[in-house]
Amino acid sequence: MKKFVLVVLALVVMAMAATKTMAFNQADFDKVKRGGTSCLNCDLSGACLVGLNFGTNSMANSNLKGASLMNVSFQNAQLDRADFSGAALMNANLAGAMVNQTKFRGAVLTGANLTGALLGTADLTDAVLTGATWTDGKKCGPNSIGVCR
Repeated sequence: MKKFVLVVLALVVMAMAATKTMAFNQADFDKVKRGGTSCLNCDLSGACLVGLNFGTNSMANSNLKGASLMNVSFQNAQLDRADFSGAALMNANLAGAMVNQTKFRGAVLTGANLTGALLGTADLTDAVLTGATWTDGKKCGPNSIGVCR
């Protein structure tokens, strides 16, 4: 399992490096880095936001494609219709978050906490969930791609 996780992490880093720069909006980035505020419809694609605590703020309809979001906290946050496709969300805390119609296509959620998250119709196609804690508190097993096994 450790080899699998390391391979996945290496692939994420390589994919992020190959994706030159995503054009996140600097004003949105500065707003989020200051903290304590919602950021609706923000463009943070490709941004490095490692370790941030987003609190219960809303990031609804925001673009976080390919963002580095390791060890972030979105606990109880409003994330409906946000796009986390290809994002690195290892060890992220999404407990109690509202993520209806949110895209996690190809995102890496290894070790993430989804306890009590309201997934609704979230798109988890090709998302890596190995080692994540599912909405019901169950730990996702090896090879949990797109679905918690």
